[in-house]
Amino acid sequence: DGISIDGGRETRISDVSIKHTRIGIHIKYGANNGSSDADIMNVNIVGDNHKDAIGVLVEGFDNTLTNMRIAAVNTGVWLKSGGNSLRNVHPLFIFGDSQDYLSSCGFHIERSDNFLYYCYGDQMATAFQIDKGVSATITDCFCFWYTDKGEVQTAISCDGPFESLVFGLKAIFHRDAKKITLLKAEVGGKGHLVFPFIGNR
Repeated sequence: DGISIDGGRETRISDVSIKHTRIGIHIKYGANNGSSDADIMNVNIVGDNHKDAIGVLVEGFDNTLTNMRIAAVNTGVWLKSGGNSLRNVHPLFIFGDSQDYLSSCGFHIERSDNFLYYCYGDQMATAFQIDKGVSATITDCFCFWYTDKGEVQTAISCDGPFESLVFGLKAIFHRDAKKITLLKAEVGGKGHLVFPFIGNR
């Protein structure tokens, strides 16, 4: 693994590259009653291109992730906590023999009260995976597929009804993909998908 913040508070990681890791950065349950208050900025992460590779795994609360590039992972950012702010975070899927495209995900959001601004899911099977009952705020984000390899392309997938606020999502599906989905969710949600843009289709 790369860098692990074990029960810390107000830790800063900046201007580094972390390469060939299973988990690039792991923010564990924080010292401030669970809040870790970490600031992660200007970080490049390259995973080991296996199906258990994660760019950033967040378990502590109230962190800020800014200007990050993440590649060769199966999950770009996995948010198991709330109160996190992400801006300009860009996970990219790279096809490899040990990868599992169909389970790949740019952003996995397990808890409510997470805020994403111009975050970019690139060639992941699912750009934004949202767990049941979770309400996230996703603003001016982007997802893009440069190939039809893997066949399935999903912008937002919810395990239950759609409860989030999504503003200005831009989804550029590959024109030859066999199955594309802008929003996958059960009926009955109270979320809002405002001004989405779909390209190529």
